[in-house]
Amino acid sequence: VIPAGTIFGVVRWDGTQWTEYARRIGEVHAMTTSPSGELLVAGNLAVLDDEPVRGLARWDGTRWQAIGHGFDDDVLGLIALPTGELVAFGAFRYAPYQPTTALVRWNGAAWRPMPPNVNAGVWTNAPDCAVLDRLGDLWLGGALPASTTANAILRWRAGWDELAAPFRVGCMAFGGADLYAGCPNAASLGRSIRRHDGIQWCDLGAGLDGPVHALLAHSSG
Repeated sequence: VIPAGTIFGVVRWDGTQWTEYARRIGEVHAMTTSPSGELLVAGNLAVLDDEPVRGLARWDGTRWQAIGHGFDDDVLGLIALPTGELVAFGAFRYAPYQPTTALVRWNGAAWRPMPPNVNAGVWTNAPDCAVLDRLGDLWLGGALPASTTANAILRWRAGWDELAAPFRVGCMAFGGADLYAGCPNAASLGRSIRRHDGIQWCDLGAGLDGPVHALLAHSSG
């Protein structure tokens, strides 16, 4: 248990207790690590260590630093690709000095909109979730472009591919080669978590009796 009112921001479990890692940094929506091991945070962030960060920051082991010039609104999700590039999505519509879309990629020097195509359309809305498979391909679920098939999941591998899903996906995780998807909508009770085995969607036993908001694969698969 984290004592109420004593810790704000990012905390770390040291094996015995929760300790403060970064104090009063703002509202954090997502965290990940870069391929080099740096901690990356995204959310409603403005200034960290006297550094204007505008939604995104990285911890270099000593202090927080900005990633590019940031955005004009909240960053809701962040994922690091094996190439070292970052993918971010959120409520933003502008990166400083230029308009952008709700899904962008950091190439090490600048944020650029993820490319659209016939299936994916323009990213006017942020997806609800993102995950990498064991090959490093990016998968997105949830609020996808209007031209996408209803309830689809999109995979990026130098282009967009669609996978039909049984519900609007709110969270995903990979266990080995299998994709697990959860639905946060109460209308899917009893079947709010499903597994795709590479061919078809399968039930997980009798399912769950409530909505699913997060999934994390265990190291055993």
